[in-house]
Amino acid sequence: MNRKGFTLIELLVVIAIIAILAAILFPVFARAREKARQASCMSNLKQFGLALYMYAQDHDERLPPHTDDDPGGLPINWRYYIIILRLTPYVKNYQILNCPSDNGWTVPADAAGGRWSSYDYNTACGNGGAPDALFHDPAGTVVFFDGQEGDGGVEDDGDRPYQDPDKAAYTRHNDGMNVMYYDGHVKWMRPTALTPEDFTLADD
Repeated sequence: MNRKGFTLIELLVVIAIIAILAAILFPVFARAREKARQASCMSNLKQFGLALYMYAQDHDERLPPHTDDDPGGLPINWRYYIIILRLTPYVKNYQILNCPSDNGWTVPADAAGGRWSSYDYNTACGNGGAPDALFHDPAGTVVFFDGQEGDGGVEDDGDRPYQDPDKAAYTRHNDGMNVMYYDGHVKWMRPTALTPEDFTLADD
């Protein structure tokens, strides 16, 4: 019988085509998967926003402070934990503390070796528990944002996304981050698009 098969050149051409298609499609698939994670992260922040408003309604229209329970000896990052602990009764789901793209998150019970939350809190909001009256621009004032627990000013370095725009925590969603504003809307932004004014309250 006269059997026909692929020549070596034909086989190499097929392999090259498959490799080219893979190189084109894999990044597309990766970005699509990250888009899904980004949407889940935005949902988390929206739930944080609802919890924030419920807390404020129960506390004379003031946001949760990070200093009231601090006797002066707590590490500065524990002030951030106090904020999260104040909001968890309103969400009752620790999973919303976790951005799907944050690999460093741990559940609160294991937080001694990890982080309680994938999100940062604008410390201008938590300084004594900011009252609603200070938010003259609710749609332009940042409250929560993608970060690394404390990067928004609770840590000693006090950095903001616009000050360290290449930090992995601020670029984990396709080179950008999710930001929740005081009026409750959440949007994807590049860290360089944020400014000091976005983190400033009326009397700061």
